[in-house]
Amino acid sequence: ELETGSKPPTKAPYRMPPLELEELHNQLKELMDAGYIRPSKSSYGAPVLFQRKKDGSLRMCIDYRALNKVIIKNKYPIPLIADLFDQLEKARYFTKLDLRSRYYQVRITEGDEAKTTYVTWYKGLKTKQKQVFSGSFRSRVLNNQDQDEVVKIPRACHWKEHKIMVPTA
Repeated sequence: ELETGSKPPTKAPYRMPPLELEELHNQLKELMDAGYIRPSKSSYGAPVLFQRKKDGSLRMCIDYRALNKVIIKNKYPIPLIADLFDQLEKARYFTKLDLRSRYYQVRITEGDEAKTTYVTWYKGLKTKQKQVFSGSFRSRVLNNQDQDEVVKIPRACHWKEHKIMVPTA
């Protein structure tokens, strides 16, 4: 939800050099073909930019700062490290789970898709169908999902994006 009296934030697309425009075209096609985004006519619009990764490739980012200022945040308390250590004190074995591209697995809540719209120089507005990139709400949604899953498992906990399952044997 947006704060009372706020309007849908919209910004013009950022300028991009030809190399980034080509990468934008490729990534948008890939996301569209996979069903993660679709064309949009939303009144929202966040600009796209690129950040270079360590391996030299380009990561597409969406500047949701204007949206983050007017959205009502889902407050999620992060567990205290000391409490987690108490739960883990007798643990002998640890397993690490890495859910690759986890955000692709989370569908946007019906009715909220328009808020994820971003504007590009290539084929205009796009709206996300699934959590593809960041937003201030993204990690809170995943933390809530993690907490809902972890309470079903004895001696399991999570901290931010890390899940910890502790066998008793």
